[in-house]
Amino acid sequence: MVYAIEPDGAKANRVRFSGSHGQTFPLGVADRNGRWANTGETGSVEGLVTTLLSQFGFVLSDR
Repeated sequence: MVYAIEPDGAKANRVRFSGSHGQTFPLGVADRNGRWANTGETGSVEGLVTTLLSQFGFVLSDR
């Protein structure tokens, strides 16, 4: 699952939950060049959304 925003009409990947191992997913974030980096965080989608908002909220901004 990839979350992307479209600043100025251009799609920009931000966050992904990939490589499901049952109900556990790794959390990846895209850098400014669109390259994916693993955060080291894993868990359920619900738990990772909480982690994302509390620790990695800056990646959801288009600024």
